[in-house]
Amino acid sequence: MAIKLGPVAKTIVPFLIMFVSITAYVAAKKISAYHSSRHYKHCLTVVSVLSLLTLYLAGNYFVVRELSNAMFDLQLQDGESIPGAIFFWIYTAVIPVVYLYLGIRKKDAVLLRTGMILLAAIVFTIRYYHSVLPLETAMVLGGLVLTVGAWALIRYLKEPKHGFTYAEPEDPSLADKLRLESLIIAQTYAPGAQPAGNDVQFGGGTGGGGGASGGY
Repeated sequence: MAIKLGPVAKTIVPFLIMFVSITAYVAAKKISAYHSSRHYKHCLTVVSVLSLLTLYLAGNYFVVRELSNAMFDLQLQDGESIPGAIFFWIYTAVIPVVYLYLGIRKKDAVLLRTGMILLAAIVFTIRYYHSVLPLETAMVLGGLVLTVGAWALIRYLKEPKHGFTYAEPEDPSLADKLRLESLIIAQTYAPGAQPAGNDVQFGGGTGGGGGASGGY
């Protein structure tokens, strides 16, 4: 719809997608906080991840340049940049880092993991337009950066930061607490007495004499 409004509308399409994406993300987070939405937790998580991805892709330099060239017939030649190229380059490099920072601050695994994945998108985008190194060298360096970043993040989160930690709980009494809780639940909800059966047991009488002997 926005494309049909003219050249100015075409320019704001990336920002329109950003707005829709962040609105969907905020809405999904708010809805997931309601107890009544607990059955849709996984669906809302998928919506959150997709919203974060579209929010980034809407401003990624590679996506904006190539889609604008294909959909809007900009006819850009090799080496030519799109309008506002500096903004989109900064956006491409900064947003994954912002995701990582907010993931740690807010104890949000979705933000954290999405940010880690999008670090590879930074390397791909820069390598696609600036062949500073051979492809194999760039891939190795990119893998080293991701590995070192993951290792540094794990080391950083070994000690709890803002209530968020990589370390597993080491409380030795945790298992005892769980067993005690299970015992209490089992005693509380113990099955009640079973009702007597409705089956009738026959036998013991005799039919001799038609009842004259006192037994039937």
